[in-house]
Amino acid sequence: MKFSISNLGPIDSAEMTLAPLTVLCGKNNTGKTYASYSLFCSLDFIRHAISFPVPDEAINDLLENGEIEIGLDLSQEVLDAYFDMASKRACAMIPVFFAAEPSHFKHSKLNLSVSPDDLVIPVSFSRTLSAGNQYSLQLSKPKGSQRLTATLLRNGKTPLKEAQKEIIESVIGDTIKEIIFKDTLPAITFTSTERTGALMFRDELTPEKGKDIKALLERHPDDFDGLVEDVSHSLYPFPIIKNINFVKNLRSIALRTSPLAKRYPGLVTAFDRISGGRYSADENGIFFSPADTPSLKLAMEESSSSARSLVLISFWLRHLAKKGDLLMIDEPEMNLHPESQRLLARWVAMLVNCGVKVFITTHSDYFIKELNTLVMLRKQQKAERIPSLMEKNGISKSMLLNPKDFRVYVAKRPTKTAKDGTTILGKTTIGEAPVDSFYGAAVSSFDDTISRINELQEAIIFNG
Repeated sequence: MKFSISNLGPIDSAEMTLAPLTVLCGKNNTGKTYASYSLFCSLDFIRHAISFPVPDEAINDLLENGEIEIGLDLSQEVLDAYFDMASKRACAMIPVFFAAEPSHFKHSKLNLSVSPDDLVIPVSFSRTLSAGNQYSLQLSKPKGSQRLTATLLRNGKTPLKEAQKEIIESVIGDTIKEIIFKDTLPAITFTSTERTGALMFRDELTPEKGKDIKALLERHPDDFDGLVEDVSHSLYPFPIIKNINFVKNLRSIALRTSPLAKRYPGLVTAFDRISGGRYSADENGIFFSPADTPSLKLAMEESSSSARSLVLISFWLRHLAKKGDLLMIDEPEMNLHPESQRLLARWVAMLVNCGVKVFITTHSDYFIKELNTLVMLRKQQKAERIPSLMEKNGISKSMLLNPKDFRVYVAKRPTKTAKDGTTILGKTTIGEAPVDSFYGAAVSSFDDTISRINELQEAIIFNG
């Protein structure tokens, strides 16, 4: 899937092709948050709110004959038409996503595009929707077929009401979308840099300050102008609202066990090593138990900043995560020691190898260098000295990273000095950094900064 934005905040233009692991780097105030917020919000909005269109003649045929077949092998033209429409509607929602003044986004553009090669059609599919004793709708895709069969079974000859027809059309459209875009519009969990604030002040963050976008959509199902007008500027941006709601629901979330944790327990063990313990939630609050004293339950107010920064990711992993999900982490290195940042990079690579997509924004050279190390080790894993080197450093084969699964983008914002000496910021562009199959990704903003530090220290030592 390709994602492009223009005229959004400080960003002049950006185009990113999402990979199993996509990393966005850049200096402060270059628009990384704008890019990650808009990507998350547009994907989540399209997934939940933009049904795939079903031709009127198909619905009429279903009502008349009781059964239709719809092809699932979509052409590029059909995919482009759907995502062009969906992207425009998502773009109209940007002021709502950011809880900001609509005039700030008057010229913003956003686009998502998918090719037929991106689609992964499931082997088979079956679903039945019943409306009391009036009718039932059966949807199925047999193994080996590229067609969805919709069968309408009705009790009696009473004509369906217009609202019922709309429900049937919506269910079929959403089912087509679910089947076709299962891989390209996945379930998303976003952990913002405000995640520790959402955790610490969860009791003070009231529903009035954190309205969910779904409630607004229900109030204005087709009136986007009315929706934007209805948004109060005291609302938080949508990703932060999602974090607040996630924290408020931790007790119920903790009652489940995620499919990913069941299938890959090593992921949980590796993450517990990073956090230094385990989390729990009950009617009395959210707690952290250090690995060396598991009987101790520390409230979040008593826990370290690093423990607080990892809560949401830990609960997602243990209780919600499944193969095919998209995990987005804003600055995963937040509050973590460099050694923990290295361990987190290894865990992210494990996650990708288990079939989860990951999108990360980062300022951490340690994080990037560790990912590069995992690329280098994979390239040379058959060399005689590599297995012992991996064992010595606690790296397993499950952590090795395929460079084909790894894309890195860098946000760059030019500056120039005015006549009065002040610095003038230009507009940001986001470009791709090449990922070498041997050395990994080269991020010049990190490398240049480190070089300048080394040059200065050498000048102090040798030329002082």
